[in-house]
Amino acid sequence: MTRPAHDAYASEWLAFVATLPVDDIPARMRALRAIEALGAGIVREGVYLLPDAPAHREAFARLAEDVERAGGSAHVLVARTLDTAGTVELAALFDRSPHYAELIKTVESLRAGYGISEPAAIAGVLAKQRRDLTATVELDFFGSPLRKEAERVLGRAEAIVKKLVGTTAEGGLTAPEPDARSEFFRRLWATRAPATADRIAAAWLVRRFIDPEAKFVFLAPEDKLAQNALGFGYPGATFAKSDGRGAFDALLVHFDLTANPGLAKLAQLVRALEGGGDKPPEAASVETLLKNAHRRAHAQADVLVESEKTLDMLYEAYLDRARTG
Repeated sequence: MTRPAHDAYASEWLAFVATLPVDDIPARMRALRAIEALGAGIVREGVYLLPDAPAHREAFARLAEDVERAGGSAHVLVARTLDTAGTVELAALFDRSPHYAELIKTVESLRAGYGISEPAAIAGVLAKQRRDLTATVELDFFGSPLRKEAERVLGRAEAIVKKLVGTTAEGGLTAPEPDARSEFFRRLWATRAPATADRIAAAWLVRRFIDPEAKFVFLAPEDKLAQNALGFGYPGATFAKSDGRGAFDALLVHFDLTANPGLAKLAQLVRALEGGGDKPPEAASVETLLKNAHRRAHAQADVLVESEKTLDMLYEAYLDRARTG
């Protein structure tokens, strides 16, 4: 979608007011994904905002039709802020700075793998970050000051890895001094079957924030942990359940990720799904999606692939919710 010019909609807004389907969980999740993909700001549950522009009007109109066909209700309203303060307040809903900051952190964390991991594999991770950056820029309606920094950090990393690929081909790559994360990079991570919510979320966390090249294996009761593997999510594992908290929480603490509000909220959901607390409203939908992932998967490891997008979406939604209060 082409991003409209800032001046064309600085005080003009579209409000999407909807009651999403309750019984049709797939339709509800499709609507939420569509709202997220549009970059809509969340005013409160059921009320979503976009700057007024022809492309946004068309997108909201199509979404309203989809919601109504699924048994929900939706209305698209036009609104105007009457003063600068109101415009600034609403524009804050579209601040993409947390997304840029997260991308910067992810790209910088890959430095632990320079000279340790295959450069081509790191290049694959950077390619995903490049796609994420492109998508974020497309939805950066008001121009975050972190955009240029994210582009600089990613561009520098791409240049370094491109050079490493060439150096590796010539056989002259020298490994850098290892840092505190290097022992957790490019590892085999093992857990027990079945793929519970905590184990799935822990694996997602590892691959997204700790070890982008991680490989996972699910152990049968009679299987022993391989000597070079890191265990998680079962008694006696390196990252095990303790005091009612699972592997996801253990990883957050060990890798100093507890201050991340999106991850903290996701940890609450995981504990609730594991029977450790009151379930938030979205828990039922997430449970349904995880059950569907199990049903479609041919093996336990396939559940991770099926569930990755759901966890990505939840994490981004929790980040936005924390930012908007």
